[in-house]
Amino acid sequence: MEIAGSLTLGFILGLAVGYALKKVLKLMLLILGVVIIGIQLLVHFDVISVTWNGVKFSIPINAGKIFEVTLYNIPVTGGFLVGFWLGFKRG
Repeated sequence: MEIAGSLTLGFILGLAVGYALKKVLKLMLLILGVVIIGIQLLVHFDVISVTWNGVKFSIPINAGKIFEVTLYNIPVTGGFLVGFWLGFKRG
């Protein structure tokens, strides 16, 4: 019964996180698009000058740590991943 409870908890949490994340990402991408269009308009009308080659983004990712955390509690992780996938797909 403990494994079934863990799977259910993971699934419900994953579903909620996946759904919410998709909504938040859509909003963030909309805002990012508006900002980029705004910057391009300002550049076009010579209000500002932007050197796009100098704009860089870097996010360090430690894959080993992510793998370690994922394998910590496999039933919850499995349920979470399935729920996340469904929530993200339906969001």
